[in-house]
Amino acid sequence: MSEILCYDAYDGGNWGLSFARILKQYIRVRGILKRGGEGFTLIELLVVIAIITILAAMLLPALSSAKEKGKRIACLSNLKQVGLALTLYTDINDNKMPTALNYGARPGQPGTDAPATVQFTDMLGGVPKDLNLPNSRVWWCPSDRINAPTNAVITTNNYSSYRYRFVIWDNTVRFPGLKTSDFFRPVAQIIFHENQDSHYKRLPTAYTPAQPILNAIYADFHAALWKVVFRQNKPGNYYDPNWFSYGPNGALNTDNPNIGYDVHNGFDLK
Repeated sequence: MSEILCYDAYDGGNWGLSFARILKQYIRVRGILKRGGEGFTLIELLVVIAIITILAAMLLPALSSAKEKGKRIACLSNLKQVGLALTLYTDINDNKMPTALNYGARPGQPGTDAPATVQFTDMLGGVPKDLNLPNSRVWWCPSDRINAPTNAVITTNNYSSYRYRFVIWDNTVRFPGLKTSDFFRPVAQIIFHENQDSHYKRLPTAYTPAQPILNAIYADFHAALWKVVFRQNKPGNYYDPNWFSYGPNGALNTDNPNIGYDVHNGFDLK
């Protein structure tokens, strides 16, 4: 009987579906044979439990993958909303980008004042506050287990899953009044990105020897994936999302020296 069941239930390659059909047919046939009133034996029940366990083991990875894909889509949707907020912000502010000068940085002092105020690139009381999105939950990726609020109370001291890119922050000090028209190649320049790879390689930090893939916003305000290219020229040679991947004339930025610091000639995608 088992041979008949396996032959009838096999669907040509989908063993998860085959097991389900075998189980269904087994129970139906066993019920016909046992109509006299005798119940299932212990061994038969164990066989059924074993089949259910196998089915669960085969289905759980697929369910987990579908759940993570949903989180990636939700994360990218968040950034699309941030991109729209940036569009509205620049429209209202004479095409000027959010600036470090609003947070204590002094014009022409990028080497000191941009790093000194960098916390405002992802703190809710900084650039996120400037963009004034009505739903503060947009600032957290569903896969972020580091920056997500630990309770229902959200304050301006909370940190977002997304960061206004440091090179842009630096340039608002280097070039006071930085405008959208200053960007050399908007469709290939990142201006906002996830703090770390939470979806594709699930990396533990922002700076790693493995190449991160981040959800990001480009200077034309569309949201899409971005593979970080720039690497630090120091021990570890870590990937670093802070600076442009390429400098003047499309030269690769090897950080020797850093040539990807200027929106007027630096970019990320060739």
